[in-house]
Amino acid sequence: MTKDKFGPENLLNELLVIPNIEDRIRAVAEDIASRHDQYRCIDPFDLAEALGAPDPQDLCDWNRWTVARILPLQEASENRGYDSTEDIQFLYGKVSETRFSEIENEAKKAEARDFSYLLPDECHTLERLLAEYQLKSNLENGMGGIARCTVVAGEVMLSFEGDIEDDGTIIFLRTPYDERDGLFQDFNNCLTERE
Repeated sequence: MTKDKFGPENLLNELLVIPNIEDRIRAVAEDIASRHDQYRCIDPFDLAEALGAPDPQDLCDWNRWTVARILPLQEASENRGYDSTEDIQFLYGKVSETRFSEIENEAKKAEARDFSYLLPDECHTLERLLAEYQLKSNLENGMGGIARCTVVAGEVMLSFEGDIEDDGTIIFLRTPYDERDGLFQDFNNCLTERE
C-alpha cells in the first residue's frame, strides 16, 4: 500500500518544509485566494500550529466571546422548554401593568407556544430578553464560547475560529479556508460578551 502523496500528513510536511512561518502563512493565503485548496485537508489544529497560531488548548492569546443568538420567539421558547405563559414573564416591567395583564390573560387562552397576541415590538423585546437570559446562562455554564486568533505575515492575515467546550478548550476549530467560505460564527443577530 502506498501513501497518498496528497494526503494531509504529506501536505503538512510539505508546508513545514517552508522554514519561515511568515512564508508558510503567505503560501496558505495564496492557496486560499486561488481556491486550489491544496492545504485545506490538513487537520485544523496541525495547520494552526504550522502557521504559528497560539495553542488552541491554552486560550490566553485568543480573543474570546460568549454568544447567544437572538432566535425567533417560537424557537427560543421551544429551546427553553417552557410554554408561553412562562416566557411572557420576561415582559413584566417592560410593558405597562395593564398591558402585561392583557398579555397574561391571552397567554392562558393560547396554545403552548402561540405568541400571536403580542404586538410586533413586544415580540422583538421578548426575543431579546430571552437571548439575554440565554447569554447569562451560557456565561454561568461555560457554554456558547467562541475563540478567534489571527496569524500575520506583513499585510497578510489569516484567522482561525474555535468552539470552546465547557472545560475551556477548543473542541472544533475552523480554518482560514472556512472563513473564506463564510463558515465563521456570524455575530449579527447575536448577543455577545467578550471575555
